[in-house]
Amino acid sequence: MHSKAIRSGQDVNAPGRNCESGFTLLELILASSVVAIALLSLAASVIYAQTLGLAASETHVAVQAAKGVVEGMRSADFRTLFRSYNDDPDDDPNGPGTAPGATFAIPGLDGPGNNLPGRVTLVLDEVARDEDLNGDGDRLDTEANSTLEREYQLLPVTIDVIWRGNAGRRSVRLFTELSTEFL
Repeated sequence: MHSKAIRSGQDVNAPGRNCESGFTLLELILASSVVAIALLSLAASVIYAQTLGLAASETHVAVQAAKGVVEGMRSADFRTLFRSYNDDPDDDPNGPGTAPGATFAIPGLDGPGNNLPGRVTLVLDEVARDEDLNGDGDRLDTEANSTLEREYQLLPVTIDVIWRGNAGRRSVRLFTELSTEFL
């Protein structure tokens, strides 16, 4: 009579069974590939999140700088704002080159093409704005309004911050209108 060795209820002499159990080389390669793909995806997600975090930080710096310029303008003498923040340094209220001007630096941000990242734009053009900026009742920039720069009561301000950061070229634009206390 022939006896079969039985271990844990299994026939060890059954065809296709081996006494040694474990993973085949193909199973190991497949499992390693799945783990590698998962780790690469996780690493890419972490890098993307860091880039977004840096971009958000840069944007916060840009917005705070733009708001700081507006606050500086609000605390300045209203009648000298245009001359203080325009492109012409020769008409600065306290002499040439003494006012902040139209461009400004922002620590931590580099402007495109070696330019300063911050720019103030003041538009005293009633036709372009379609607004009565000097309170004379019309909205046309005519000969009668040639003194608009000295008589404005409403000063439209646009502040642009353009920089090249970790997420590429970025920009922030802030609009506001400053007015005399009597409007």
